[in-house]
Order: sequence, then C-alpha cells, then structure tokens
Amino acid sequence: MKGPTTGSVPDRRMTPARTLIFAIAAGMAVGNLYWAQPLIEVIASSLGVSSSSATTLVTVTQVGYALGIFLIVPLGDVLNRRRLIPLILSLSAVTLLRGAPHRARRRRADHRRRAVADPARQ
Repeated sequence: MKGPTTGSVPDRRMTPARTLIFAIAAGMAVGNLYWAQPLIEVIASSLGVSSSSATTLVTVTQVGYALGIFLIVPLGDVLNRRRLIPLILSLSAVTLLRGAPHRARRRRADHRRRAVADPARQ
C-alpha cells in the first residue's frame, strides 16, 4: 500500500547532485557575462570600431544582466513561471532574429568595401 506522498508524484528534494547541476548552470550563466573582456581587441577589429567603443559591449551586457535580476526575476514570484519563461525566451528569440539581418547587411557591406579597396584579394 502506497502512502499519500509516494506514487506518481516526482521527488522534488534538492539532492547534492541537483545542487551541483544548479551551481554549474549558474556559474556558466554568470561566466558568460565576462567572455568578451579578453577579446575586446578582436571584437573591435572585426566590427571596425575602437577598443574603447568595443568595451561598451561588456558594460551593456552586465547592465542588462543586472536589470534582468532586478526587474524580471521578481516577476517569477508574482506571475505564473510556466507562462513567464516561454514568453521571455520568445522575446529573446525575436530580438536576436531582428538583429541578424543587420549583421548580414553589415558583413556584405564590409566585403564590398574590402573588394573595392583591394581588387586582387577577391
């Protein structure tokens, strides 16, 4: 005979293995904010901007993360998370897709500019 807490109800306890998985995921998410710092020179040259302008990438990323913590995370306490998470992921995907054509146009323009500057390079 099964008790009221056994059966088809999943075990939701925080085990050491789950704690490790959450710690690794959190570390990777936060660590992702800093990947661009050692690559500032590479980013600047690939975008055709100065290094000081490229450092704004790191700053804006960290400010966006902080805003997310202060503005979006508390929504999880107020709204249904099962609806909130797909909504935020969908908005992120739409934003990324809207930015992709701009990047493609810029690459084509850079390629044309290089071809005009150095015809032998083609």
